[in-house]
Amino acid sequence: MKKVLALILALVMALSLVACSKGGNDKPDDNETKKVKVGFITLHDENSTYDLNFINAAKEACQTLGLVENEDYFIKKNVPEGQECYNAAAELAEQGCNIIFADSFGHESYMIEAAKEFKNVQFCPTATMEVTFTGSWYDETAEKEGAEKLIQNGCVLISQHADSMGAPTACEKAGVPNVSYNGSTVSVGPNTYIISSRID
Repeated sequence: MKKVLALILALVMALSLVACSKGGNDKPDDNETKKVKVGFITLHDENSTYDLNFINAAKEACQTLGLVENEDYFIKKNVPEGQECYNAAAELAEQGCNIIFADSFGHESYMIEAAKEFKNVQFCPTATMEVTFTGSWYDETAEKEGAEKLIQNGCVLISQHADSMGAPTACEKAGVPNVSYNGSTVSVGPNTYIISSRID
């Protein structure tokens, strides 16, 4: 949810700056201010835990920004990983969405095709992962230094497959969201902890 919210906020700020730059010192009129509309495409619906989490995060992020469902944001559910995804993306773009998210890797190529056609719409088809190895399951110093290096290189989300509080501590200090491993790290990252796996 935090990552979705950050992306939407970035778009809102970018559009606000464009609107302000067009209006000079005068208050921009309604024609100059571009309203943010967000589209979401999900592979399944609320009956899939994966998609339910995506849908809930999308709704919460949009509601936090004051966006209203079916006015300012739209969710297309049960969209297969095929031409139907392109069609859904095109429909959302034609409805005026300026940013569109899809929740399945199989949607990516169709999102890219839609992005080629709708050049004024921001499509989020992919993420790049940078990996740092510490050579240990538990080395707090190495894990912290590894996370700090990734953050300095521009990483906006840190996940770990190691057991110490090193990476979450670095994330909390830098204000970067963190996904931890094998247990909650909320105690050292109350503002940046998102979620973790748990062995039961």
